[in-house]
Formats: sequence, C-alpha cells, structure tokens
Amino acid sequence: MKKIYQILLLTILISSFSLQNKNVINENENTLGEVVTAIENSNFNYFIEQFQSNKLKVNQRIEGKTMLILASIYDNPEMIRFLIQNGAHFNGECSKGFDAMYYAKIHKSYYALAELIVLKA
Repeated sequence: MKKIYQILLLTILISSFSLQNKNVINENENTLGEVVTAIENSNFNYFIEQFQSNKLKVNQRIEGKTMLILASIYDNPEMIRFLIQNGAHFNGECSKGFDAMYYAKIHKSYYALAELIVLKA
C-alpha cells in the first residue's frame, strides 16, 4: 500500500512539473515572437526593454538565427549596433552556418550591411 502512495505522489509531482515547464516555454515563445515583430517593425524601445528585463540574451537564437542575424535580415542598423555593443558575437552563425553579413547581403539590407562593415573595421 505504501508503494502505491509513493508511485501516486511521484506521478503527481512529475505531472505538476511538466505543466509548469510548459507554461514557461509558452511565455518564452510569445516573447520571442514579439521580439521578431519588434525587429521587423524597428520597435527599438520594446527590443531594449526585453534585454533590460532579462527576457532575452544578446546571443539568443530564434528559429536557429541569432538576434544579430535577425536585425540584419530586417535591415535594422540601430539594433545591430546595440547588440554588438552589448556583447553579441559578430561572427555568430545560424544553424545552417551563415552569419549576419551573409543574410544582410542576400536580403539586400544595405543599411545593416553598412553598419556591420563599420563595426567590423
């Protein structure tokens, strides 16, 4: 009988832990989606708030791409400068092995490319 209670208690604890983790993941996914939208729309204030509140890290990846790569894709030199000044890896690569300069070139993000060149010099 004691073993049944132990197994039942263990099952409840595992279920509770799984539900708690699921909520954290969903909250984080929402934040990441909002960050991509902020990068797309050049919402610099929201972008900065997420870093200041420790919801994001400068080298964090979203769908395999670094924040620097995303800022390059959406031609956002101000965000690129912020990320580099706050420790983003300049040569950080996506899951396919490409860096921010590559993405800036193929997306014709000329302002982003210029910022990357200036910061690299």
